[in-house]
Amino acid sequence: MENFVSVPPEPNGACHDVAAGSAYEIPAGVAHMLRNKSSGYLEHLVFALPPFNPNDVYLRDQKLSPGKTYPLSLPEAEDCFDGAKILSYAFSRPDLSIAYGWVMNDPARRKQPHRHKKSTEFVYVVEGKGFIEIDRVRHPLESGDWIRIDPETEHGLFNEAPEDLVVVCICSPAFQMEDVRHR
Repeated sequence: MENFVSVPPEPNGACHDVAAGSAYEIPAGVAHMLRNKSSGYLEHLVFALPPFNPNDVYLRDQKLSPGKTYPLSLPEAEDCFDGAKILSYAFSRPDLSIAYGWVMNDPARRKQPHRHKKSTEFVYVVEGKGFIEIDRVRHPLESGDWIRIDPETEHGLFNEAPEDLVVVCICSPAFQMEDVRHR
C-alpha cells in the first residue's frame, strides 16, 4: 500500500504518494493530512516555521476520503562532493537547504572531512549506524541521533557497515559549494 499526503485545496482533494526522500511544502492555512497506508511505521520529519504550536492546529470533523493519487516529483539522486548520494531541496524562505542522503560503505567514495565557512549544519540519522568525525575525533552514530555542526567545525560522515547510513542534513544559511573548505 502507498503512503500519501493529502492537500484538499487541489482538484478533488488530490493525494500525493510519499516515499523515502519525499519533501512537500504546505503553506500556512492549508488543510492537509499524512496517512500511513502500510503495515509498518511511517517515520517522517516535520519542519514548522514558525515553530510548531499545538494551539495552532485545527482538526476537521470529517474524514478525508482520498481522490486520485498523484506521485510527488522527487529530484534526481546526485553524487555529493563527500561521496554520499543525495536528494537536495532548497527553500527561499527561510534561507535553508535540506538534503536526504545515503552514506555508503565504499572506501573509493570516501572523501576528506570538510568545514563550512557560514552554514550551521544539522544532521539527523534516519537509519543505519556509522560515525561522524568532528575536529578529528570520531563519534558513533545511530538511528535517531541529531547532531549540530557549527560553522568552521571540521566534520565528515563515515559508514563501515554493509547497510547504508541514511541521513537528513539541514543547512542554514542554505548549502552552497563555495561555503565548503577542505583540510
